[in-house]
Amino acid sequence: MEAPSNAPFEDASDRPMALASSMEEDAPVDGSSVGERALRALTDRLSRQLRGLVNSIEGYTDLLGARLSTPEQRELSQRIFEGTARIEQVVRRLRYFSTPIQPVFQEVSLRHLIDSVHHAVGSASWQRVAVHGLSDMPDDESLLVDPVLFRQAVQALVQNALDATAHDVRMTIAPVPDAHQVRFAVWNEGAITLHHPHDVVFAPFFSTKDARLGMGLPLARRIAEAHGGSVTLEQSTEAAGTCFALTMPHPRDDVPEALVLPPG
Repeated sequence: MEAPSNAPFEDASDRPMALASSMEEDAPVDGSSVGERALRALTDRLSRQLRGLVNSIEGYTDLLGARLSTPEQRELSQRIFEGTARIEQVVRRLRYFSTPIQPVFQEVSLRHLIDSVHHAVGSASWQRVAVHGLSDMPDDESLLVDPVLFRQAVQALVQNALDATAHDVRMTIAPVPDAHQVRFAVWNEGAITLHHPHDVVFAPFFSTKDARLGMGLPLARRIAEAHGGSVTLEQSTEAAGTCFALTMPHPRDDVPEALVLPPG
């Protein structure tokens, strides 16, 4: 086996979109249902409409900028640009969600993958994450995954747990005996207060947080399934807490060579 790559990962917001082909109604590239393709088509159209509005707002604000003479007026102009930047972030997420997921596999060090999640979550938030099991894995343990997509999936589970509680969260990494899988379980205190949480939490755009779009968990599940894995809500009780688990095939030799990047 070639040595796993430790090269820096590319930015996640652009690279998968560049790889994805246009969505064909009669020939979906990712096996998605008609309803899923319709939802992605809707988010694509919404993102295009929002992008046009943002460009118009920024253009008019630029024209007004030369006529703003007081510090208060310039501060208001800056707030407009800050607002449009937040809208742009929503647009990027909508565009990303609307594209089919096509992993490009690479053999990557497991420790480097977890480091990439740490970097994406941020050091301040990562201090609340206790990682168990990584030290029990071999030092040279690696996974055949798309490193950018894998990081996004695990990051979504960790961020979901951090948002759900003010307390620390726990991530446990362990092989699944006799199943040729590795499991990443993320725990947080408290339960999901919904009648049918298993049916609802993976619905696109569902969120109990007003500031969230509700795309993290469904995107994590889509990424896992594109890798031949899964994301499940394993339990949610007040006594034991809430656990989401991501499983990935490991080891694997079923990926076509054309979808695997060479090391380096």
